[in-house]
Amino acid sequence: MNESSLPALNEGRSPSAVSSPPRRPSVIPVITAFSNEQPVKSALVARPRLGLAYRDEVSADRDDDCALWPRMRIIPGSRRPEFTRVHPLRQRELMREMLCQVCREEAAHDARGWLFLLPDARADWPGWPETMANGHPPLCEECVEPVAAFCPHLVGGLAVRVKQPVLHGVYGTEYRLSPNGLVAIGPKTVSYEDPALAWVLAAQMVRILNGCSIDEPLTARLARRAVR
Repeated sequence: MNESSLPALNEGRSPSAVSSPPRRPSVIPVITAFSNEQPVKSALVARPRLGLAYRDEVSADRDDDCALWPRMRIIPGSRRPEFTRVHPLRQRELMREMLCQVCREEAAHDARGWLFLLPDARADWPGWPETMANGHPPLCEECVEPVAAFCPHLVGGLAVRVKQPVLHGVYGTEYRLSPNGLVAIGPKTVSYEDPALAWVLAAQMVRILNGCSIDEPLTARLARRAVR
């Protein structure tokens, strides 16, 4: 498993760490967080045999595989879109259901695989992005061009077809219990089978990309449109 794509989608990443889009976006992707969609402050505690939990936890705080997720306001379209921020709960839905990150319709897929747009990291390892842990949801054919032109994470990205995007786990913040209480110790990607999942507050759902091929004609077309 490789993790080169994950930090770009980190919900808590500073906007200054991401380059600005080349011009004003023409679409607002469903995955984008709005300015008033902020975390809901909730006390985290350590539970015996459960790990990290909310003091007043309800079933909606966890996904179907028991990962704990942040509590976020869900008010899409209500105020200013923040294109450098991802709404973690919408990201989770898009990744689990394999829906387009822009329009929430079914993502494009054919004999070549599912369509993803990924930051170009071919220098990271031979055969990239094979076996990559990926937090970018897929796209439909109609939405890939505007995302390639405007999304600050994906401008200059590569169109990739993936035959087996396997649901793997989550990327988030790992905690440990100290004498002074819970302490955040940093980012971590964990599988749903890993016992360490109990101590991670998720930010992204992750799929491992297997059976990858770069769609060269589509990538070239996206590059031409991005410089217009």
